[in-house]
Amino acid sequence: MTLNKPLGTIAVIDIETEPDPFAVALAPRGGPANRTALHRITAFSVLSAIEGDDSEWRALDLQTRSGSQEYEMLFDLDAILTPLQEARASVVTYNGVAHDLPALRRRTIANWLFALPGLRGLANMPHLDLMREATRGGRGSWPSLKDLCASCGIPTDHQLVRAIDEEASVAHRKCQVDVAATFLLMAHELSAVRGDSKTVSRAWLALADLLQRRTFRKPHLAQFVHHPAIERARAERG
Repeated sequence: MTLNKPLGTIAVIDIETEPDPFAVALAPRGGPANRTALHRITAFSVLSAIEGDDSEWRALDLQTRSGSQEYEMLFDLDAILTPLQEARASVVTYNGVAHDLPALRRRTIANWLFALPGLRGLANMPHLDLMREATRGGRGSWPSLKDLCASCGIPTDHQLVRAIDEEASVAHRKCQVDVAATFLLMAHELSAVRGDSKTVSRAWLALADLLQRRTFRKPHLAQFVHHPAIERARAERG
């Protein structure tokens, strides 16, 4: 991907996983927590946007699915990805090369969903993995999304309210927070490449505008709306 010019349509993707009890039963040795091949998907989020030639972010949308019906979630993700591929979207992830894309491929295979065009075409979409782009070092030096975001002042707290007070599951909330944070981290990287703060300031404003809509007025997302970066971005815009 070429980062020094507007990206056009993008799809920021994040997934949450947990051990699949059926897979664990077939491979019982040791603990399953870090054996990601034994995991199933419990939530996904796709934040889509269009960066125009004027570096403005438009048409932001956030779609999230969560729950125990992995089969249905994969169908939903395919329905989201198919038109994005037709729009020649680029994929943005944090650690997607090692985690998100391989996990989606494994679970597509495990569910016998071989013919879904959006999921099949995911591997062929232009892909920016921010874990690799941001650090450019050896694997041992790659930070977590939370740590790298913290270094840029980007919040990633999905536990701002008690689970009993929030209708969305923990996986649902974490997926939404992580995908929003990944979008902002991407904007910081783009501004670093371009030598201009307008990309990141406009990304903050566009995300805040999205999350102030009634659908997304959630306690765990308010941290992106009520953030000092918003005032700074407004001041830069004038």
